[in-house]
Amino acid sequence: MIEYFSPGTTVFKGGTLLSKAFDAKITHERNGKFDLEFKYPLVDDKYKDFKKSTIFYADVPYMKKQAFYLSKIKKMKGYVEVYAKHIFFLLDKNITKDIKSSNVIGSTILERFNNSLQIPHNYTFSSNITESHMFNAPGYQNAMSVLAEGKHSILGQWGGVLVMDNFDIKLQKRFGRDTEFLVAKRKNINDLEIDEDSEDVVTRLFLTRELEDDEGNNGVITAIVDSPLIDEYSGIYGDAREVQDEKVTNKEELIKYGEDIFRLQRIDLPDESFSIDVTDDVKEYEFTIDDTALIYYEDYDIYKRVMVTSYTYDPIANKYLKVNFGDKPRTMLQATSEKVSDSIEKDIKPSFDYINSMIKDITEQIKDPDGGVIITKKDNLGRPMELLITDNLDLEKAKNIWRWNINGLGHSSNGINGDFNIGITQDGHIVGDFITTGVLNAGLIKAGVFQSLDGTVYFDMEKGTVRVGGESGAIILTNDFIKAMHKDNSYSKFSYDGFERYDAGTKHSYHYMTKIIKFSAGADGQAPTNKWISLGPEFNNKNWSVALSISDSMQASSNEATIHRIVLTQGHDSNNRPVQPRFRNGEWEYPVMGYKTNYNCKNNSRRYGPVAGIMIVTA
Repeated sequence: MIEYFSPGTTVFKGGTLLSKAFDAKITHERNGKFDLEFKYPLVDDKYKDFKKSTIFYADVPYMKKQAFYLSKIKKMKGYVEVYAKHIFFLLDKNITKDIKSSNVIGSTILERFNNSLQIPHNYTFSSNITESHMFNAPGYQNAMSVLAEGKHSILGQWGGVLVMDNFDIKLQKRFGRDTEFLVAKRKNINDLEIDEDSEDVVTRLFLTRELEDDEGNNGVITAIVDSPLIDEYSGIYGDAREVQDEKVTNKEELIKYGEDIFRLQRIDLPDESFSIDVTDDVKEYEFTIDDTALIYYEDYDIYKRVMVTSYTYDPIANKYLKVNFGDKPRTMLQATSEKVSDSIEKDIKPSFDYINSMIKDITEQIKDPDGGVIITKKDNLGRPMELLITDNLDLEKAKNIWRWNINGLGHSSNGINGDFNIGITQDGHIVGDFITTGVLNAGLIKAGVFQSLDGTVYFDMEKGTVRVGGESGAIILTNDFIKAMHKDNSYSKFSYDGFERYDAGTKHSYHYMTKIIKFSAGADGQAPTNKWISLGPEFNNKNWSVALSISDSMQASSNEATIHRIVLTQGHDSNNRPVQPRFRNGEWEYPVMGYKTNYNCKNNSRRYGPVAGIMIVTA
């Protein structure tokens, strides 16, 4: 659905619906364009309202509705073609002035960018990137260039993903989600196009870092850092970079900085992209920029986790037209894995060895049958109605028998009338004691137990229990808790009661809970009594303990008196025995006895007084 508003609109409510729009598509690229295109017939006069910067409001997957401004319109025979850009790109008409920052995080640089803008606007800017960098944009400069264009822009320096949500602009370390969506041939791919781009490969870094000491003297350190993969290429591909990270203060740190670039950014591998024409299965899934999915394409031996780099979406039909994924190629990474740091995430390809062994076993059984006869059963008119494959011509004596008729296909090892423990029926039911498959695509799976071939992962669907590490379980997940077992039979457990750590050695449980309760006990001239202090319902059903501390002795009873004794302890009865905690009004209460004695040396008298204390409750 597409609506439109007059130019300058900032609150998008009550727009005019463009019900006759057709051939609409939104193109969204990671840190790139975010455009809307559609056609509108001339028979509807609404097209006459399409002026410069008219606002169009359209559905976008995952982000809901977004605003686009009219950038270009072209009249064709019978319709107009509309091209609009996301409202973020109006920032291209703004100007910054004198931005200079040293060693600041993402939120700080965006705040300074916002304050430097010379033309009033409606944007808000934020960031969750905590890495620090230097930045300098002197004089008047184009705001879009400063923010997002080139490696010296804010986006180029701090990295991350530029998220455009109408007027709310975020620079985030990560925007998307790691999904378990499997993109696979014959499952949800109509066509796959693979591109490998080696243009930006770098195998040798020439690094420079300018330093300034406390007296203002300038110095320069340099370093040359080679990629672990440099010998895999026929030539050396160099790149010179100026390092502005203030944490780099010597040559060793500069070399480590370069090594981290190869390790984390993988600039020594060519970029690989996958352009996919998708089926309705993908069209119903809300992919967005920066999401990841698993791609499996058997023809090219591709199985890896890849990131959504762009998509094309129809906001009228609410479906994807194309999704583009990108990553570094896996083949060279595998060939040189010993040279690459273990921090690079390894893709895990499913093993089909068991499936292949089953296929070979079945093939040997079927291609060399040992006996058996085929019998065709006929109806009263002599027409074939059923095919039987059996171990005996005499059906009364047959034991192993296959029956195939209009109702289905079944096998019995108990004669012609069953029971049939293997079967496929015409209404879609399949029955078998042992079913082996490679990739199973299903809308709903109903089962008692799921178990991995080696037994290390165990799903009990009836009891609602998941165990990882075998049926005994190293990690256990139920409807009530998640428990991680340790080698000494200790465990860590998370449930509705909070986090619990059980130590098998001491046989004691800990909840990592601490509460500070301030209180006063005793009164001026009052004999010591017990004071009951409520711990709070959060300590119900917990193995808690209490510690007491004096926080203030408070004033003496008079100017002529001095504090003689201060007492703060667990409450006692008349026989000086400790009083135990009690459960009252839905929570635990702890007895405290606190007082001080004031001694008046002038008249040789003593008087009780109050004290202030702190109760520390842990569980």
